[in-house]
Amino acid sequence: MRFNPLYPIIVAHNHPSGSITPSDADKRFTKSLMMAAKATGISFFDHIIIGDNQYFSFADEGLIGEYKAVAIREL
Repeated sequence: MRFNPLYPIIVAHNHPSGSITPSDADKRFTKSLMMAAKATGISFFDHIIIGDNQYFSFADEGLIGEYKAVAIREL
């Protein structure tokens, strides 16, 4: 498969503790991914945290949009 910048990225990981609350490290990681995605022309759609039969979506909570706005301003 050839690289195509139009392929979107969705990142997901689990919290073994079962808590779906994003940690400060999760937030920093997501912001960094958004900065890298914007700088390279890749679409970054979401970061999902899974735990105890539930999930947290950065996109659903409006954080992907917020981080994207910051990336656009800073790049």
